[in-house]
Amino acid sequence: GVDRVDVFLDSRDSGGLFLGSTQVGIANPSQTSGSQFANSGWHVTVNLPKNQTGLHTLAFYAHSSVNGGEMVVEVPVTIQ
Repeated sequence: GVDRVDVFLDSRDSGGLFLGSTQVGIANPSQTSGSQFANSGWHVTVNLPKNQTGLHTLAFYAHSSVNGGEMVVEVPVTIQ
């Protein structure tokens, strides 16, 4: 299972800016109580820096509670 998701503006390995982190397993309002997924959600609120305009990526790093490994997903964004 995933226990944490960290969010960076641009790749962490290339000096990306840490934007926030969240734990997985918090209440998921889109699921009904008693559902096996009722506590499988996560959310994070980040503030994008105003001095970093242009094309970037939001990089989401999911940390495994089982083996300590990580998976990254990058989403392109434009900051105006």
